Amino acid sequence: MRQWSLTLHDPTGILTQFESGEAQFVVGSEAAGDVLRVVAEGVAPRHVRVRLASERMQVEDLGTDLGTLVNGNAIEGRVEFEYPASVQFGKVTLVVEAKMEKAQEAPDPSLAETIPQRGVRQSATSLDVTKPQRPRREMETRRSGNPVAAPSENEAPLAGKYTLVREIARGGMGQIFLAEDPQLKRQVAVKVSSLSYGGEDPRFSKEAAVLAHLAHPNIVPIYNLGVDAQRRPFYSMKLVKGRTLQAVLDAIRDGDAVVAREYPRAALLTVFRKVCDAMAFAHSKGVLHRDLKPENIMVGEYGEVLVMDWGLAKVLGEADLKGVARSVASDTRDSGMTMEGEVMGTPQYMSPEQAEGMVAELDVRSDIYSLGGILYAILTLRPPIDGTTLNEVLTKVRKGEISSMLSKRRGSGSLGEATPAVMDEEVPEALRGVTLKAMARERSKRYARAEEFAADLEAYQNGFATTALQVGAFGHLILLMKRNRGITISIATALCAIFALSSWFVLSLRTKERVATRAAEVAEIEKDKAVQAERQAQASFAKAQIALAEASFRSGDFPEMSKALHLCPEEMRDQTWEYLASKSDSSMGVLKFSELDKPTLVRAVPGEAGQFALATLGGDIGFVQAGTGKLLRKFKTAKGLSNFVFSGDGRLFAVLIGGKELRIYNTKTGEPQGSMTLPEAPLTLSVGQAEPLALNENGTVLAAIVTTSDAKPVRRLQLIDVPSCLVRWYFDSPGLNAVQFHPDGTRLHVIAGGASRYSWIFDAASGKKLSESRVFALCQALHPDGKSVAVGTQEGEVLIIDTASGAVLRNAKLHSGRLISLAWTADGHLLTVGTEGKHYDTRWLFKLWAPRTFALRAVFAGLEPKEPVQWGYDPLSGYLVTLENPCRLWRIPAGRELARLKNGSETGYSGDFLSETILLGRQGWGLTLYELGQQMQLSKIKNIPDWKERFCAVHQKSGLFAISGVEAPIQIRLLSLDAGAVKTHFSKPIPSALSDLCFNDQGNTLAATLTGGSIQTLAVPSGELRLQMPGKFQKAIFAGPGDQLIASQANLEKRDFVEYLVQQLDGTTGAILKSVSVRFKVQALARSPDHSLFAVAGVDRSIYFFNPETLEAQGAFRAHDDEIGALAFHPSLPILASASSDGSVKLWNYKNKKLLDHFIGLAGAPVALAFSPKGNLLLAEAQEDTTRLYDVSHLSAAKSPE
Repeated sequence: MRQWSLTLHDPTGILTQFESGEAQFVVGSEAAGDVLRVVAEGVAPRHVRVRLASERMQVEDLGTDLGTLVNGNAIEGRVEFEYPASVQFGKVTLVVEAKMEKAQEAPDPSLAETIPQRGVRQSATSLDVTKPQRPRREMETRRSGNPVAAPSENEAPLAGKYTLVREIARGGMGQIFLAEDPQLKRQVAVKVSSLSYGGEDPRFSKEAAVLAHLAHPNIVPIYNLGVDAQRRPFYSMKLVKGRTLQAVLDAIRDGDAVVAREYPRAALLTVFRKVCDAMAFAHSKGVLHRDLKPENIMVGEYGEVLVMDWGLAKVLGEADLKGVARSVASDTRDSGMTMEGEVMGTPQYMSPEQAEGMVAELDVRSDIYSLGGILYAILTLRPPIDGTTLNEVLTKVRKGEISSMLSKRRGSGSLGEATPAVMDEEVPEALRGVTLKAMARERSKRYARAEEFAADLEAYQNGFATTALQVGAFGHLILLMKRNRGITISIATALCAIFALSSWFVLSLRTKERVATRAAEVAEIEKDKAVQAERQAQASFAKAQIALAEASFRSGDFPEMSKALHLCPEEMRDQTWEYLASKSDSSMGVLKFSELDKPTLVRAVPGEAGQFALATLGGDIGFVQAGTGKLLRKFKTAKGLSNFVFSGDGRLFAVLIGGKELRIYNTKTGEPQGSMTLPEAPLTLSVGQAEPLALNENGTVLAAIVTTSDAKPVRRLQLIDVPSCLVRWYFDSPGLNAVQFHPDGTRLHVIAGGASRYSWIFDAASGKKLSESRVFALCQALHPDGKSVAVGTQEGEVLIIDTASGAVLRNAKLHSGRLISLAWTADGHLLTVGTEGKHYDTRWLFKLWAPRTFALRAVFAGLEPKEPVQWGYDPLSGYLVTLENPCRLWRIPAGRELARLKNGSETGYSGDFLSETILLGRQGWGLTLYELGQQMQLSKIKNIPDWKERFCAVHQKSGLFAISGVEAPIQIRLLSLDAGAVKTHFSKPIPSALSDLCFNDQGNTLAATLTGGSIQTLAVPSGELRLQMPGKFQKAIFAGPGDQLIASQANLEKRDFVEYLVQQLDGTTGAILKSVSVRFKVQALARSPDHSLFAVAGVDRSIYFFNPETLEAQGAFRAHDDEIGALAFHPSLPILASASSDGSVKLWNYKNKKLLDHFIGLAGAPVALAFSPKGNLLLAEAQEDTTRLYDVSHLSAAKSPE
């Protein structure tokens, strides 16, 4: 039977695409069962009848006054046409194209509606993708209305960036090509928009923007966004080699035994839990997918699970986001149509509210329903909703009529029954309950969050009861017995033995004592086994609670994290529990000052690192040093102190007494510098950073927001000359609440909430309004460079505004609730305070965001769940003080680098110190030598060449250093710095590039780990090859007695199982002496200076310690939130530095596992850490364009405790 492809579009783009066999239907605006409904300008209730027949199609204008065009010609009555044909009615066009015949059963030709196979945006007459389509080489109709040929396999429309190889998929929003990246020499996937030609495609661009902000292992990562030579938008992303979950289920259903063995039910449930993890992360960012189904889940060759196709994603809280999640009104305005109740998604997996077209009311529970549909398909190998027509499917979805899951999955040939013998099993009652809870028709009865859904699945897989299935005490007992089947059988056997022995006792009194004694012994043994089983059950429960706490922490649900940690039995609380518990309160402790009675205000002193001023109602102002907790000095002003502010340079501070009296004091001495009576009383200081008072840089001009004393009071901004108390100019507006001077003193930044809702920039001299932005502003903060200002809103959003032009540079929603205050760190990270959590369990959190991208870098919890508190932040030291009872001290570990070196490359490979002031570091893609000057600036040493090599190793005692690269000729060069000149000791060719390089402790042997996996050792300084050890080694260090090596290599890497070997190698013979396995990918090795320990770390976020002589484990602890990429031991103290992809560098006392210090700022995966010879400095290299140097001398001075 022939098939046809039908595309319905208007001038703005494609409305829907689907396929059909022979059929007849009416198109019009009438809501009737036989009408393909399109409500648009120029479309009659019953406009045109279309009949698809074998050789020709029939088009009949149904007597409308509006007319019908076929291929550009007006028709009357019924007319026949050959394929392809274009039918235009009003502003809508239907394009019909014949498809190649397929050897499969055709649909019933009497059906007036068929389920389309591909779609972009579904109205009440279309469905989304149910199976993938082969790439097509036909013409497409773009948004411009012009036919545009799809790129050929060898065409390169993305010249200069990617070379397209071939088309690998096609959807409603674009085509996906296999492409070559000539710059990085890798294959990528490139998606090119099919909805726009020669113009913008907001929906396509928003899809890319959504993907760019969803950095998660189970969400396809995006690389680049651009426009090709034909001005079509495109973006590149990771090329995933594998198949969709739908393809896996189809293969199992069709009897493919190989696929069935590879994907048993347990493996499929693991895949599904990864999908839940991805959606939990997306939901935490406020993003709904709205088109979840097995077809949009990719299962890679190596176990990767990626959620794809975010074209219909919606960002919660952002109404009318162009191209991502627009409301019905928005779509109406853009398309000229009034498609009320618009349905977006795939009907067989969409929620009832989605099927009802309730677009504005969708929330995460709509995605939960779709996740339930995917689990249904995994368990039954069929979609959850049966139906042959679109209306039938949509009706069942709206009524919540889900097909039964009770029948066994056996037989072959039909969707309802087909499955191979390996899947011949009933759907367990617990999984049915979980699925049906997720797919409940009423949203309130579904899981509230994806984490809860995944937690129930984990409970089932671990043998525990689920929340979806209410199990009594007896049910829990049965589950306990199933989890401990062997012990249960043993107990039953023991009871039978006791009974038999008792019977024998009656029959034979002579053996009574012996039998009784034996029975008691058996009972005691079985009792011990039962106790052990209970302990194992407790351990499993504790593990589950810690896993739930971890998931809650990652999604930002701190109340749920605290709850899970609390439920974990005390005796089962391990170091991971302690690590997560420390996240509940990130403060450093309390600050108490007996000389200051109940401070009411706190300010950081400008220009004084770590210094804060605290004021009391009694007029006392105390200056304290946060790092030491010492009170430096205290001044007495006057009672009734209601506010105080510092001048920009910090030399003066002004105190507001009562309502209008302002007194000026010297910050250092406390000497009065003058006083004045303000014309009007300023606003009362509000919680947060809505400052109604501001002094300019030298304290000569005051900006004040006041409420006038007129008959009709108004909010007024006044600029007052401090010496004369004259008002230079004023500005009235309701809702004024904060003012701030620009550092250069020429501009004022003012915000207003309430009825006004603006952010303004004024000329300070004239009062002229330079710019204004419409926003419900609550707080503001100037960037350290003065080029932009951050404005926080009532809805938790932040706008970055250019201070010169007033233009909004970027914006993002950073808190799910209110955002009440913010500040910039010294290096440009943004610190915010806002609310998170459910309305009945709100938490105040500090959040740290990356510059430019707004990627979340850290969360600092611990504020009480009540009204927000006053706080002061000093960007010079990173210290923060919250005004609580008592005050608490915090430290924000961003912007604390001693020096930063911007490089011409986007990634580093290695780096190390030659001395306390000279280091070997990155220069472009190579290496050179730098010197650290007295001003703590890194400068390149003169007359030193720029080497092309990227890897290095340094022997600090001898001053020797070795370098090697990846460009031909590949060699290892041994060098030293002698009287300001570089001396070459040898240049030794090697067969391939290397991945690791290190010296032994004596500096007479150099070990090179090659990319091919072998290890070579070279004599120093001769360069003679001493030994070559074959293998698949990735890293190696000298550790243990003599020249023994510790090396790591992969032993087994599968989808859900990784095993690496850490091995001890004889440095003379190359023989493997000992070996130990770890269940994670090893990415870092380091040896302690005294050779007593070596440390191993990698993707599982913990650090493990081993004895280098015996390879016996010496303990481990959780260190980071993401994988660890680099380790380094301090040269003399029990301190270990670790760096992670979570952006942090941490310093630990590895003997007591206590965190000593913490830095945040890495913008890429770390690759190297190195201490200076005395341990006062720490170098960090990562996959970013910056080399970072940290001052850690305070740890050496403190003689870090044992």
